[in-house]
Amino acid sequence: MTHTFARSQTFYTKDAFASSPKPLLAYTSRCIFAHDKKDLAASVSDSLIFCAAYEPPSAQSSDAPSGSSLKDAISSLLGGGAPRALRESRLYSSTDFFDKDRTYVDLGIGREARGVVGVGGVQKYLVTALKPPSSEGGSGGAGGAGEMVLYVSEDGATWSRAQFPHGHGLRENAYTIVESTEHSILVDVNSSPSAAAGTLFTSNSNGTYFVRSLENTNRNRNGV
Repeated sequence: MTHTFARSQTFYTKDAFASSPKPLLAYTSRCIFAHDKKDLAASVSDSLIFCAAYEPPSAQSSDAPSGSSLKDAISSLLGGGAPRALRESRLYSSTDFFDKDRTYVDLGIGREARGVVGVGGVQKYLVTALKPPSSEGGSGGAGGAGEMVLYVSEDGATWSRAQFPHGHGLRENAYTIVESTEHSILVDVNSSPSAAAGTLFTSNSNGTYFVRSLENTNRNRNGV
């Protein structure tokens, strides 16, 4: 997955494109309905949508580089200018197609919930992956370059960080969430993007605590 961004916008239709689609949200990298998976709790609203989206240029303050100008913002709005930084990517939710309801999903960690790479559903769980700002530099260990973290939710409201055994952190482009059992999440973790062997981990019932299930799993360069 690339971490640069120019201009992208998501549209939606309620009548299978019998009429023109309507804009949902700009600067998006991915949007899903919470009920993308039928296994999600019935108490979750059918209209709940999650989008991984970049902040509009006008909303950037502390993240904006020094020397940025109105001209830069206008250029970005028109699809030009420098690529957007991953740290500007956030997770947002809405129950009215982002008409009036646009909620910043802070994952329980406040303003640090940035660097969102994607969001998806697996079985009864919602999962979002992010690359914390602290992982943009350095090498190895917690907070090293390429370090990724997962947050999991069963209801779209309360999110918890997934915990892996010590020494088995997730590396960028080196893990795969695979089709899981009804009451757990399976994640295949490689030591690096180029490694062919990895370890399969299985979560507990709420999808947050993982244990080793199978060593020396194999995955080729195509992720198969």
